[in-house]
Amino acid sequence: MKFIKSEFTNKISAFQKSIQKLQIEEDQQIIKMNQAQNSEKELEIEQFRLQKILKSLGKQKVIGTSAISLYIPPMKIISEITNRLNSQYSEASSIQDKVNRTAVQDSIQGVILRLKKYNKAPETGLVVFQGLGEFEKGQKKISYIIEPLRPSQLSQFYCDSYFHVEQLAQQLKLEPVYGFIIMDGNGALFGKVQGTSKEIIKQFNVDLPKKHNKGGQSSLRFSRLRYWARHNYLVKVSEFVKICFIQNEQPNIKGLVLGGIADFKNKLAESPLLDKRLQPLIISTVDVNYGGENGFNQAIKYSSETLQSQKLLREKELVSKFFLSIDFDDGMIVYGITDTMKAIEQQLIKQVICIQSLEYSILECISKQNGIKTIKYVKGLDQYTQGSIFEDNKGEQQIVISCNDLVQYLAENYKEKGFDFQLISDSSVEGHQFFKGFGGLAGFYRFKMPKDGNLDQEEWVSENDEFI
Repeated sequence: MKFIKSEFTNKISAFQKSIQKLQIEEDQQIIKMNQAQNSEKELEIEQFRLQKILKSLGKQKVIGTSAISLYIPPMKIISEITNRLNSQYSEASSIQDKVNRTAVQDSIQGVILRLKKYNKAPETGLVVFQGLGEFEKGQKKISYIIEPLRPSQLSQFYCDSYFHVEQLAQQLKLEPVYGFIIMDGNGALFGKVQGTSKEIIKQFNVDLPKKHNKGGQSSLRFSRLRYWARHNYLVKVSEFVKICFIQNEQPNIKGLVLGGIADFKNKLAESPLLDKRLQPLIISTVDVNYGGENGFNQAIKYSSETLQSQKLLREKELVSKFFLSIDFDDGMIVYGITDTMKAIEQQLIKQVICIQSLEYSILECISKQNGIKTIKYVKGLDQYTQGSIFEDNKGEQQIVISCNDLVQYLAENYKEKGFDFQLISDSSVEGHQFFKGFGGLAGFYRFKMPKDGNLDQEEWVSENDEFI
């Protein structure tokens, strides 16, 4: 009896350990999915930040032909690039105009200095922009060194009157990747769609037994054969789904569309055979009239509206959460440029919602009268540069120490400030209402704030003024 009891106890212990192991694996999968979502969001923010930089460079005026645009392919030895630049520096000495000659040589020398910390280009390559910018208040050096988001084999040197940003701008048009599975009684197709491009990853054929009219004792046998053939078909599809859409233990797609004839697609969506990491990514199931590539094309057509609405759905959820908090007056939100920025600087905010097209500048100023430094937020971009002088609402003259795009400032500093940064558009009804009614910038507090608030009284109380 003792032996039987001991054996039973050991089995219970082994079962509990297996359950704990499964729970740990499931928790690890959830963590990895959260990491994938965070990396996707960071990629979106980085993409937005680079777009702002390229937009600024695209309209930047420079002295003469001092705008240097250098594209370096991945893993390129930098010493080879430096030798080419030294040759270009020597050739620039033949430029007749002295001002232009000096500007061009200074820009080339600036590029060489920026590349000194590299032995070879990163895996995605390098892009360097260097020039002498022309501004209302004088001249200023412009210098950017960028690691592209995707590898590019482009190797090009431009010395022109404007920056050549078009090649890099094309790379920033990153569209989310969606997976497609097309199933019918003849086989399955696995594909990906990104923007206007599509790719067939894998395709295989099957020979499933058809329904029959045979009766008698053989009917059950044929029915079982048909059942197991369909089951094995689902098993094979589930295995290929994992191969095609799981990479480094994480999904490599934003969403999954199931298409097909009859009930195969629904069986797959409900089947425990489908990887748990992919089940939450199913965004649509569509009926198609064909299998194979024709069915793939038809599924893309039928699901196009769903794919386009995925980002808008996320934005609607964020804004709806904001509106709900307003309705309940729960003391968990702040909105408006000044109040939100003040709370961010005090590190009271855990999440920020910001309209991408918001055009505000953040100015660091010093008063000419008393030398006190202040931060001001101004509607519009590119109105002020370092050294500009303006008069505020109180009649005091302020000298601009620095001027930055407010949205770009948030995109570059959200990690340091310790908040989750969510960029949204004003394309949806909710987004447009958030932009027009609440200033396009809001934040969720880390903890409930008293209704009277504990923030200091703001210097500017009206957001309709030029200075806030």
